[in-house]
Amino acid sequence: MKKMPFIVVEGFDGSGKSTIAKELSKVLGYTYEKTPSNLFQSAREVFDSKSAPLVERIAFYTADCMKLSVKLKTGELQNVVVDRFYYSTIAYHSILVPELIQQFNPFFRQLQKPDVVILVKPDYNLVFQRINARGLSANDTLFLSEENYNKIYEMYEKCIDVPIIRIGNNSSVQSSIKSILKQLNYE
Repeated sequence: MKKMPFIVVEGFDGSGKSTIAKELSKVLGYTYEKTPSNLFQSAREVFDSKSAPLVERIAFYTADCMKLSVKLKTGELQNVVVDRFYYSTIAYHSILVPELIQQFNPFFRQLQKPDVVILVKPDYNLVFQRINARGLSANDTLFLSEENYNKIYEMYEKCIDVPIIRIGNNSSVQSSIKSILKQLNYE
């Protein structure tokens, strides 16, 4: 398999995607990027609250993905592992208001496509434990249920339009990284 300069790690909050993205970037010698970026992170709780209009939530996350996409398209950023991209915006928000996502689809199609998406899906009970251990955020109170968990992963499967590597991440990060590298033929 050819070298993949733009890798996205997606999954439910608490799935271990940030840990996997950070470790994978180290192993590959890539840059690690998080969305929302640090610039946007401080505003996230406001947009994750139940009182924030859904269209504003979607616009907030889309703007951060747009910034990253511009950096990738201009060559300012290369060889990157991204923790979450616009697929999360689609997967999470489409379960709340499906027609809003239809309005954003033309815009999403203009963003830089990753070479591969690593979809991290551990058992729901493990995700629930991880989220509770770190303390609930506003985003968690909106989406944390087994029903939403399953719906969000169904939507990931529908909206990811590039090659997917599926990983459970039910054991150690090292075993998850080893499995990813094997599937990328990077061993």
